[in-house]
Amino acid sequence: MNNGTDMGQKTFTLETLEASGQRGRLVFLLGFILLAAGILITGWVYCRNYERQFRAGIEQQLTVIADWKAGDLAQYRLERLEDGSMFSKNASFAALVRRFLEKPEDTDAQRQLQTWIGKHRPYYDQVRLLDAQGVTRLSSHAALLPDVSASVAKGVSDVLRSGRVTIQDFYRSQQDQRIHLGVLAPIYDEQDARRPLGVFYLRIDPETHLYPMIERWPTASLTAETLLVRREGNEVVFLNELRFQTNTALNLRLPLDRVALPAAEAALGHEGFMEGVDYRGKRVLAVLRVIPDSPWSLVARMDAAEAYSPMKKQLWQVGLITGALLSSAAAWAGLVRRRLQVRLYRERTKTMEALRVSEER
Repeated sequence: MNNGTDMGQKTFTLETLEASGQRGRLVFLLGFILLAAGILITGWVYCRNYERQFRAGIEQQLTVIADWKAGDLAQYRLERLEDGSMFSKNASFAALVRRFLEKPEDTDAQRQLQTWIGKHRPYYDQVRLLDAQGVTRLSSHAALLPDVSASVAKGVSDVLRSGRVTIQDFYRSQQDQRIHLGVLAPIYDEQDARRPLGVFYLRIDPETHLYPMIERWPTASLTAETLLVRREGNEVVFLNELRFQTNTALNLRLPLDRVALPAAEAALGHEGFMEGVDYRGKRVLAVLRVIPDSPWSLVARMDAAEAYSPMKKQLWQVGLITGALLSSAAAWAGLVRRRLQVRLYRERTKTMEALRVSEER
């Protein structure tokens, strides 16, 4: 009877010990899983929040630059129109123009008109007084040809019909094959407001002031640039020289239906932040703006690789830290597991020894 009882006690004690060890291992494994999951979730949440905040920072930076550029361009156009209005709405100037056109040999009228022209020469590379047929009657340079480019001639007809000062948009001159734009100011007889006398034309060389204003970027960047575009039919036309291609102004044309092209989206009148593919086929981040009261649209863009480079470095560091924490947790778990196994082994040995002594007794 005693032997049977001792054997039953031995079996019960060993089973209890094994069950306790199994529960300890399960609790330990569950704790390790929860710890590892906590580390991974914390790292993932941090990365997602950091990525969201970083992207918002890039969007804000590009938005500020785009708004600044768009404001400068709108102000530039307004100032040029104000220059034209000084002539178009000036009765004294209109009387002087009528006097000169009726009597070209009037040297005093010619001298006074040259004085008016000289006041604006620092801002314009060429100034002309055109008659109602678009023929040059007086200019800032004596050697200028009497004819103007076809674009300007058409503009003369348009402004005389509308009676409003307008900006002659970017065009390529037939005389020098260079790109220009200008201001067309209609002049009407001060005695008969319906009788057109001619047009005062102030030509702008965009290389002097406009292109540098567009291309200037306020921060150091290897890929950022500003694009000025307009729509012509089913194409978007680039109006300024680009950073990564040469001879693009008025030459580079791309279809408006090109997928994810920021310049095309801007030419269609869309505004805001977008990710897309630029004229080089590179993935870019861009902010689009429409210049008020003009056919122009603006794109402030930067390569996504450059924009996200600091973020990727930070995420790599977070990944390394997360990996280090997981490795530390695994090492700690291994140490704890070994200690549990040693403890279980000692308890089992102690139990077996106690049972052996009990059996001998």
